[in-house]
Amino acid sequence: HWEIILNLLHRYAVMIFAKYLVSSATLMREGFKKSKKIIFYTEFCSRDIQNLNYFQLFNFEMTFDIPEKELKEKYLELQREFHPDKQADTGDLSSHISHAYSVLSKPLERGIYLLEKKGIEIKENSENLDPEFLIEVMELNERVSDISNDLDVLSVTKHIKKMMNDFFEDLKVAFVEDNLELAKKILIKLKFYHSVSQRLVVYQLKHGV
Repeated sequence: HWEIILNLLHRYAVMIFAKYLVSSATLMREGFKKSKKIIFYTEFCSRDIQNLNYFQLFNFEMTFDIPEKELKEKYLELQREFHPDKQADTGDLSSHISHAYSVLSKPLERGIYLLEKKGIEIKENSENLDPEFLIEVMELNERVSDISNDLDVLSVTKHIKKMMNDFFEDLKVAFVEDNLELAKKILIKLKFYHSVSQRLVVYQLKHGV
């Protein structure tokens, strides 16, 4: 009977941790540690936190469109709570939290991660992409190769930024409508644009633009 009770208690504690955001008026309970907005079940969190997906870790729904300001606030709160200088043996946990934040704070990586959590993996291929899109990407790469001045850099950068922003808006809709195949195609296109944008970053760093 005691084993059953202990198992039930463990499951209950994990459930509570997954919903750890509470109002500042919430009362402290035995075995819990409160920090302004976040409450932690200290006995279980260090063991179970890495079993949560990145959205659960920051107490978000599994959706692409998440509030970036709130994400950062929760990240800083978690890092304060689990900083290695504050608690022993939390170095791996702190790194896990940092990596989770890094993924969710970047729209492209967040979209890929969300799609993977929904059971769809993005492979490095372009077989299902529109020929017109592939031609456009080739032309963009040629424009980057032919850049000769700062105005060219700004022009290409502005174009890529606009196209990526448009794709991200389409991606939001695709996830809301649970159209995962469309989300996959959009993410593949975004990866191509991101690759071109990284070439621009290298150029800018090299030439001090």
